[in-house]
Amino acid sequence: SETEFYERYRPYTYDLIMMDMRLKSDREGLRLLRRIQAEDATQAVIMISAYGDTDAVLDSAESGALMFLHKQEVTGEMLPRLVEAILRQADARKELATIKNRVRNALPLALIGEHSTLQEALDTVRHNTHDKQTPILLSGEPGCGHAPVAGWLHEHLHAGLAPLVSCGPSNFMHGNITNALLGNASAGAHGKGLLEKANHGSIWIDWLDRLPDSAIEEICQSLSNPLLTRYDPPVELSVRMIAGCSPENSLRLANFIADRFGLTKVITISLPPLRERTADIPLLANTLLQRENNVSAMSVRSISPEALNALMAYRWPGNLDEFEATVRYALVQAWLDGDRQIKPHHLPDGLGTRSERKPRDYKAVLAYSELKMIDDALRANPDASKAALARMLGYTDRFAFSRRARKALSEHPELG
Repeated sequence: SETEFYERYRPYTYDLIMMDMRLKSDREGLRLLRRIQAEDATQAVIMISAYGDTDAVLDSAESGALMFLHKQEVTGEMLPRLVEAILRQADARKELATIKNRVRNALPLALIGEHSTLQEALDTVRHNTHDKQTPILLSGEPGCGHAPVAGWLHEHLHAGLAPLVSCGPSNFMHGNITNALLGNASAGAHGKGLLEKANHGSIWIDWLDRLPDSAIEEICQSLSNPLLTRYDPPVELSVRMIAGCSPENSLRLANFIADRFGLTKVITISLPPLRERTADIPLLANTLLQRENNVSAMSVRSISPEALNALMAYRWPGNLDEFEATVRYALVQAWLDGDRQIKPHHLPDGLGTRSERKPRDYKAVLAYSELKMIDDALRANPDASKAALARMLGYTDRFAFSRRARKALSEHPELG
């Protein structure tokens, strides 16, 4: 019965739940299944029913069941094999989520280095390891690594497979903010809001300061409510907010959020621009090079002192985003040359010193780097298939060349 379910169920406790769709008079099982998925999206569930119509099967799948079984078709011989198969599938899904967590859990470049601000940031994290509720504010210029830091913080401060949901101002600019956060009850499984998806985990909101105060206040109010009332009985809601903002708005936004949550303060972490920590660039470049070599077949092992000097002399208006794109570009260029070391001529054209040239538009640099990388790869490997070139350059599919090239040229026609 539903009553027994509410008495016994605890998230992250059971390997497998088998549930009847019809418990008493209606499809109560679907309602309970949605509640399970709201609290633990990795829970394996088999739905059983004597009414195996198409709608029942689709509703079960859309609500999160891994399998639908018709009672008349289940035999004592079949059931153990089905259960074993579902458990293997559930284990594979959890293992994949764990692997993704481990990849994200590597210390992001934005937190690597000896800059005093970074040490303060790491100290702040260490002192708040057991605090899973207080909002966190990441302050920094565009390109300083807000999103990777948010992902690392989430994994560092949450145990297990807690969900992380990412969003930004575009998620709240149109329509009802409450619906975006809390969901639409009339839409069933498709109506999950951002907070339901993030329950028992974190929600990452990039550039929160670009929203009007009224929208930020509504977001804070929704997060302050401990119950998700679209379910009967309501589901307990526990979500930490991690938000990004620009440095000039961080103090005002921190005070605004603290006031709405009834706190004396929120956790604020400042991410310095790369131009203020040029001494960290050799460490950052070699760390990035090592990580790229670990996940690719390229064997470029080092960066020459002259190339490092060029990297340290540049002002990096695009911060870490531009820096990472530049190092990856140089890595591919060195690999195409058969060189085991990145040298100055492998860097994008025109990478100069502070005194030699003004800061460039980093988006144009990224576009140029990508176009040149594609062009050089095509020239160096004229007989290679698109699939081989895609793997060579790290694209996910063979159609990526034309899509990325068209995007770069449409945004920067001067590069054509």
